[in-house]
Amino acid sequence: MKTCAEGRQGIDRLAQMIFVALPLEEIDKADWKVWVAFLGYSIGRERLVQEHRKRYDFLRQIICQELADLQTVKLIRADLDLTLEANALIALVDGIGIGVVICPEQFSADQQQYLVPTYQCFTAIILNTDA
Repeated sequence: MKTCAEGRQGIDRLAQMIFVALPLEEIDKADWKVWVAFLGYSIGRERLVQEHRKRYDFLRQIICQELADLQTVKLIRADLDLTLEANALIALVDGIGIGVVICPEQFSADQQQYLVPTYQCFTAIILNTDA
């Protein structure tokens, strides 16, 4: 995630980190199918559930750090619960990814790329505005 965001600044950097997790290409869709299958298989298998939690903890840490960096430069509000915001962004990606696996025509690559900044803008949670 961090590598794909190199050379980008501000909110664009965060958006790029989210885009890399989305199933925009065919290979990404295959990866998502494997991930969804893993999740289904892991239910009731504590060791696998722990692996899933470690992955999400790692993703959450990366996103929280990026959000904290955005707070430092005053691009996002200072009063945000960064863990909650990171979880919401992860949930957005998970929802889109699972949607693409279950119903591939639901989200084209262009629609996926539209949703991330739209989510950020319409909720005004990420942006440093009152709108």
